[in-house]
Amino acid sequence: MLTRSFTIIVATNVCCIVGPTAFAQSIVPDYDFSFARITHAGNAPYTGGSDGAVPVTGRGTVNYEYRMSKLEVTTGQWIEFANTFLGTATPPPLFNFTPVYWGGRFDPSYSGPGERYISNPSVPNAAMLPVSGISHNIAMLYCNWLHNGKSSDPQSLVTGAYDTRLIPPINSPQYLYPPRLPGATFWIPSLDEWIKAAHFDPNRNGPGQAGWWTYRNMRETQGIPGLPGVGTTSAGAETPDITLPDLWQIPLGAYTDQVSPWGLWDTSGGAFEWTDEIGSHLNPETNERLAFGPAAGFPAPQFWERISFAFPENLATINSSTGLRIASAVPSPSALVVVFVVGLSACQRRRRSQGLSLENQK
Repeated sequence: MLTRSFTIIVATNVCCIVGPTAFAQSIVPDYDFSFARITHAGNAPYTGGSDGAVPVTGRGTVNYEYRMSKLEVTTGQWIEFANTFLGTATPPPLFNFTPVYWGGRFDPSYSGPGERYISNPSVPNAAMLPVSGISHNIAMLYCNWLHNGKSSDPQSLVTGAYDTRLIPPINSPQYLYPPRLPGATFWIPSLDEWIKAAHFDPNRNGPGQAGWWTYRNMRETQGIPGLPGVGTTSAGAETPDITLPDLWQIPLGAYTDQVSPWGLWDTSGGAFEWTDEIGSHLNPETNERLAFGPAAGFPAPQFWERISFAFPENLATINSSTGLRIASAVPSPSALVVVFVVGLSACQRRRRSQGLSLENQK
């Protein structure tokens, strides 16, 4: 009898644990991302000087906790996004869902409607290759799609993290970027969020003694270009022996010991990563978004990497090496507590019901 009662208690306790976890993910789901939680809100800014033409001195302070995906968006993740809308009879107009470089290919076995993509079977680890050559606009749509629960409704692309109805027509004389909306659960990182996640270390100068690394992957010198096992980054690695196609077929996370203080891979190498920083201070005639994190085959300075245009889906201005790393909200502890209480109450009711049932069986 004791054994039977103990078994019932364990089962209902598991119910109480699993319920809150599932509910919390419905608020800010992880999907198949692995996120690092970036803590130390109100951290000191970077004071090491400017890199290239981008003023980063005094930047990097973030006054809230947030999450950053440990990897850039992968081919497998982008295939799911593209197929959700391209595999229909009437895919959304205007926006180009297909990256320039990735591990995807058209599915020759698919007969419609629309079109469908698969991981390229002739490329090793194709699903883990970085997505590169996407515009800032399509990155905003991707964040809206995540925010709206990966819905197949085209309206899920319109707003959520960004109100894309604010994007002016192509060739508009003035391009205004839709700002991140309050309550966004997934978004394109700001410059401050990006450089904090890549360069700020809470233990840089010893346990509990925060500071900044000059270069990525906790270095004071540039990384060593080369393939995994030989070098420390694919950035700047193009040589007569290592060509750009070889570099773009290095899966994300392949440099296993090269991480930021928060555990982010490929902040050097992979693709350039979009931020929402407007680079009009570099060229007042154009409002360009800045991309950080040197891409495979490109030189690797400390902070600034490259300007990438973001005009409305003008394919001539999409940098073929620009991809995306997702930022995300931290799940609310209060939501977990509330749901745990609700789940515990439900489990207790279930336990009492099961106890009465056992009494009736005596």
